[in-house]
Amino acid sequence: TTVFNRWIQILETNVRLDDLRTSHLKLYIEKRQGEVQDTSIMREMNMIASALHGAEKDFPVLEKWICPRIPRLKVKKSRRERLISARDITALFNQLFKPLETGESKFDFENRRVVGQAFQMALLTGAHRRD
Repeated sequence: TTVFNRWIQILETNVRLDDLRTSHLKLYIEKRQGEVQDTSIMREMNMIASALHGAEKDFPVLEKWICPRIPRLKVKKSRRERLISARDITALFNQLFKPLETGESKFDFENRRVVGQAFQMALLTGAHRRD
C-alpha cells in the first residue's frame, strides 16, 4: 500500500490506467533515486509491475489494455549471506525441538518440529557454509 500511495502521489492528477505510459513509471524511479538503494527501487517496481500485469484479471474491461513497458534499473546482483554460528544453531534447535508448551496446539507443535527437522537436514546435507 505504501508503494502504491507513493506512486499515486507522484503521478499527475487524474491519470487513468489506460493513459499510463512508461514515462509515468520512470517518474517513480527518478523520485526514489537518492532516497533508497536501487535494489529497493526495483523491488518496489516489481510490486507495481505485478499489479499492472494482473489488472485485467480483476477488471475485465481492461482486457484489451496493453501494459506499458516497465523500466528496469541495472542492479548488481548481490546475495546477502549470514553465517549461522554454533551458538545460533543450538538456540534454534532448543526452540524448535522443545516439548509441547502450555497453550500450544498439537498442530503448531508438530509444525515446529517439522521445521526443526528440515533445518537439521539442511545442516547435515551441507546446505550451509561453516565458519
